[in-house]
Amino acid sequence: MKKLYIILIAALTLAACLTACSAKPVSLRGTEAPNLPGPTNDALKVTDEGQDWNITLEQVDKENFAEDDRLLAKGSYQVFQLNQEGSGDTLTAAAAAAEGINAYFEQWRKDQLQFLGDVTNLARDAYAGVNGEDSRWEQPEYVYSDTVTTDYWVGPKLLCVEMHYSSYSGGAHPNSWRVAVSFDLNTGEAVKIMELAEDSEGLRAAVKENLLYQIQKSNLWTEYGADSFFEDYEDTVGSWADQCLVFDDNGLTVVFNPYTIAPYATGELSYLIPYSLLQPYLNGRAMQLLGLN
Repeated sequence: MKKLYIILIAALTLAACLTACSAKPVSLRGTEAPNLPGPTNDALKVTDEGQDWNITLEQVDKENFAEDDRLLAKGSYQVFQLNQEGSGDTLTAAAAAAEGINAYFEQWRKDQLQFLGDVTNLARDAYAGVNGEDSRWEQPEYVYSDTVTTDYWVGPKLLCVEMHYSSYSGGAHPNSWRVAVSFDLNTGEAVKIMELAEDSEGLRAAVKENLLYQIQKSNLWTEYGADSFFEDYEDTVGSWADQCLVFDDNGLTVVFNPYTIAPYATGELSYLIPYSLLQPYLNGRAMQLLGLN
């Protein structure tokens, strides 16, 4: 039941993908970026194959209160924004791509704030003792929360935006997980890994084999063996394409969030798949987006 509960929370949050108000650039992995002294309202300028982009993370903070002004829930979100450098009012292909990506994250913002509303309703019921008195609400600092921080990587023609979630709604601990979405910078469309495959079955099998090899060579496996993983972990590893997939300079990182292939206490498990392993199975579009020869 606990595994199902965690999965339901993650599914609800993904369906409510999320955030909103000062710009705050963070680290840019995989591109040459200036040293950032701290939060700033200036956009970070990056270049991919001659195209200049301005990237900002819009900080959105929201607090929701009970009728007696008791803080019930707070949200903190970073919303990704991309703009073509110097496009002005000209609707170039690059500007249209940026518009499509920004529309995705604008909906993400709205959905996340709606999710915060759902978290607040849970907090309101708990504070009112609807399901029994909870003494934790006697502590002034006790509050439900929902937080998303954002990172990103810009490749030759592929953008990967990575979101780190942490949500607390009254349990023994917060739930944390990662979600990543990749975009074609030519069109602004979200891209799934199998859309980049020339041989999807070959890719699926090759990555699964490598993941199982890494898992069974890991310190966790060495110390605890197969007992440190769920009985059906190999089946879940086989569905790696449905997990959190993060592109960067080094390859594709497959992220298994907590309670996916191992108990919650194990935490997140992630494994890097180098481009050298992926490349034989990729199509021409993937080669162009990732700049592979």
